[in-house]
Order: sequence, then C-alpha cells, then structure tokens
Amino acid sequence: MNNLLAAIFGPDILALCIPIIALMIPIVAILVSHQQKMAAIIHGGRNPQTEAEIAGLQQEIRSLQGQLHAQTIAMDELRSAILNVPPQMTAQPDIQQRVGF
Repeated sequence: MNNLLAAIFGPDILALCIPIIALMIPIVAILVSHQQKMAAIIHGGRNPQTEAEIAGLQQEIRSLQGQLHAQTIAMDELRSAILNVPPQMTAQPDIQQRVGF
C-alpha cells in the first residue's frame, strides 16, 4: 500500500501531505467544538430567568421611550411659550403624531 501511494503521489508529495494532514486534525477538532458551543448558545441559551430579564429590559426601553417622547413634547411647548407663538401655529400636533401620542 505504501508503495502504491508513493507511486501515485511521489515521495516528495507524500512527505508533504503527512504533516499537513497531521496539523489539520486539531484544527478541525477546534472548529467542530466551537460550532457545537455556538449551536448550544443559539438553540438552548434561553431559560426562564433570561426570559424574565429580557422582558424587564423591554419594559424599561418602552418606559424610556415614553419619557423621551414626553420630554420632546414638553421642550416643544416650552419653546413655543418662550417665542410667544400662538397655540394654533405650534408644531405640537405634528410632534404628537410622530411620537405616537
């Protein structure tokens, strides 16, 4: 068998292939291990505690968005009051439509 491989590839090619294949084995093992870890994170990474944390963070984001919208409207009303712009000429309805109030 060894003579068959040597006859097909030649002794120089065969001498080059053996160390390359030997070095590829740990690299493939590392890649497979990494792929398994990533699959576990993606498919099985959620538990009830993380679900509760995610729900809490989503609620906090909604709360902060509401505060931002309220402050934007308040700043617009303050600017209108400072500039003495009549109420019908303010951009308040437009801002309220943009922020969803």
